[in-house]
Amino acid sequence: MQDDLPELPPDTVLASLGRFATRHEGSRWLDALAMRASRGQFGARDLIHRARDGRWGRLNRRDLAWFGYLLAAAPHESSDVTDVLAILDHALQAPEAPAVGPRLWSLYLQALYLSGQTDPIGALGADRLHLVDQHVLWSVRTDVLNPFLHEKTSSRELWLRSLNRPFTLTRAAPVTLREEDQAPFDLLTCVDTPAAHGDLVSVIMPVFNPDQSLLTAVRSVLEQTWTDIELLLCDDGSTAGRELIDEAARADHRVRVLRSEQNAGAYSAQNRGLTAARGRYLTIHGADDFSHAQRIERHICAMEASGAVATLSHSVRASARLALTALGRSPRRVNLSSLFFERDVVPRRSVGSTRYVERLTRSSSTGSRRGSPHRAS
Repeated sequence: MQDDLPELPPDTVLASLGRFATRHEGSRWLDALAMRASRGQFGARDLIHRARDGRWGRLNRRDLAWFGYLLAAAPHESSDVTDVLAILDHALQAPEAPAVGPRLWSLYLQALYLSGQTDPIGALGADRLHLVDQHVLWSVRTDVLNPFLHEKTSSRELWLRSLNRPFTLTRAAPVTLREEDQAPFDLLTCVDTPAAHGDLVSVIMPVFNPDQSLLTAVRSVLEQTWTDIELLLCDDGSTAGRELIDEAARADHRVRVLRSEQNAGAYSAQNRGLTAARGRYLTIHGADDFSHAQRIERHICAMEASGAVATLSHSVRASARLALTALGRSPRRVNLSSLFFERDVVPRRSVGSTRYVERLTRSSSTGSRRGSPHRAS
């Protein structure tokens, strides 16, 4: 079987290999990495079974750790987080652990938590916490305290304090939960914060067959400290959940609905909103996302302070129960759909795509008097 596998150059960047391999279903790269880790002895399936039985043999521990990384990104048949943990246990808990970066140590901590460890941080070891990505460390610490995930946890106050750490560090208003009978994600709100006023901002929200999360998304826009907004709900031919769209439209006079009888995709719905927008500033908002109440205000402040043509914000991944930890993923990322720009400066096509942001960066560095996209935390 080894003769049929792709050859890996000695300087292969295994993180890049993992990203490439997970995009191609049926790829043999997982087998190739298993062969590399086992010095030509085992394919992926055999290596997983040996991990379950504790039969390791002579292995390259660094490549074994990267095999665990790739396995976490693209589970092999019936493998699960316990298989990833067993592999990382053997690869990284050796007397002399291989030299690997934060990506693998972060994955190891996530696997410890998701496999049911009651004290995953203690299991990893205090002497290794500096090796873990700080956003991943924050997410695991917060999830351990989450009363919606674990019955026997600390108080809600301690959990909220941990959940709010990114906002505390950036001097943003803390989030809290409303007292209603809904999923925790739908209870998110911010503490009262002074209102801000200025130029009109158009928020475009493509919608298709929405569920309850639409009302959460709409509420988070309407609760923005920047009160001069219009919210355009661009209904992309919904055949279900239209009553939720109507309910959202009745919530505030700043909401407008743009309906299409045919489903043409999110970009088409988004472009209809961009055409109908009346604001000086434009931005996109997901129909199942929650925005911090100061998001728009901070976008505008960042643009004015930096002279950028556009700004981006970061987002945090969270489940309905506000779980932050997902195997192999950082909880924090740059949110391309948060792109915020001035309508008369930026061409309005395919907003929120990677290519669009790259095009903005190129154009702003070749003659524009303003800077490239700026991140508003």
